[in-house]
Amino acid sequence: MLWSYAKLESSNSVLFKATANSFVGMNDLNKFKPQEVSNIMWSYATAGEAHPKLFSKLGDHIVAMKDLSGFLPQNFSKSWQTWQSQEAMTSPRKALPTSFGHMPPPE
Repeated sequence: MLWSYAKLESSNSVLFKATANSFVGMNDLNKFKPQEVSNIMWSYATAGEAHPKLFSKLGDHIVAMKDLSGFLPQNFSKSWQTWQSQEAMTSPRKALPTSFGHMPPPE
């Protein structure tokens, strides 16, 4: 659902916040595939929805993974780009150059 809002260049702050809080409250994110993690991150960044606790949780999850072979290069790329976008939303002094432009949706 989050991906759909972002793909339509729309947002629903109540939905995004409630979903992020749900993810943050989860003890185990291992049921999510790497592409799903990447899509979640992309959706928040593209919809302009900042949620630092969610991105911290997802980042910690990725770092703690023992096997990263499930991440395709595009998953890493999208995750990095969206992480930077999230940083730019919450810390304007860390914004990326505008040359990065609009990120295409994950496949």
